[in-house]
Amino acid sequence: MADRIKLIVQKRTSLKSQITNLANLLDKGTTHGSALRLRIKRLSDQFHAFEDFNDELAVLDSSDAHQTEYANIQDRFYTLASLIEDKLNAADTANKVDNAASDESTVKNTNAVITTKRRVKLPEAPLPTFDGKFEHWLTFKNAFSSMIGSRTDLTDVDKLHYLKSALTGEASNKIKIFAIDNVNYVKAWELLERAYEVKRILVTRHISGIVNLPVLDKETTDGLTKLADDVQQHVASLNTLGVAIGQEMIIYLIEGKLPRSTLDKWEITLDRETLPKLEDMYEFLYKTAVCVSRRERAKSVELSR
Repeated sequence: MADRIKLIVQKRTSLKSQITNLANLLDKGTTHGSALRLRIKRLSDQFHAFEDFNDELAVLDSSDAHQTEYANIQDRFYTLASLIEDKLNAADTANKVDNAASDESTVKNTNAVITTKRRVKLPEAPLPTFDGKFEHWLTFKNAFSSMIGSRTDLTDVDKLHYLKSALTGEASNKIKIFAIDNVNYVKAWELLERAYEVKRILVTRHISGIVNLPVLDKETTDGLTKLADDVQQHVASLNTLGVAIGQEMIIYLIEGKLPRSTLDKWEITLDRETLPKLEDMYEFLYKTAVCVSRRERAKSVELSR
């Protein structure tokens, strides 16, 4: 059973690394059109396969940490997939406008297919959730807006139902006063924005989130990947808020969270005269996590003989 758990964890690590790599390519604008479609198609297939693995993992090891990791991957995947879909749709629309006379019927048919697919897929895509913590607001807002808020094939009644089911704790209590009707979805969303989109508090929470990440006592697959994931989430949120922290400072803070053995390996990769980039640190953490997983699996096999 232990070997099976390690295998699933390794697949999770690989999937997170691929999501990060594709997000970086999207940010750099180095992948377009058919190449982007192929990449997101393959990533989607792997993510949906991993959903089945996660169900198995929940049975083998019902750890809250596993479910937290799964929720993190899920949020990142759907946010990335939505961004790519918007990018591809925008490109398709631009091409169709150039050939409006001949492509008008194609546009309508394509839109109909997209709408139909979305209605079928929605139950398969669990909604992001929000518990009322400021540091989780931007991630939730972006994911929910992409999956539900921006859709034209849903009524405001539908959207309010989805919003209520996505909120927990304090956030849920804030909109209990709203009935299910076509007017109050907008009001409910505006109330949440007023309550949680407070720039000063958000910036402080995300900076604190990076500074106060736990120090790793030893190299573990979960520990290294969670460190990289958490830092990226905080940095992305700060960028959204228009706040940039120098890469050197972030790398310094990450280095302070690493166990001695991992820090020594990181130092070996560095050039004396060149400052490392933050992307280099992320890649190092993910690769090291994969190596740790392989090493642990090999050790487990030897012990079982």
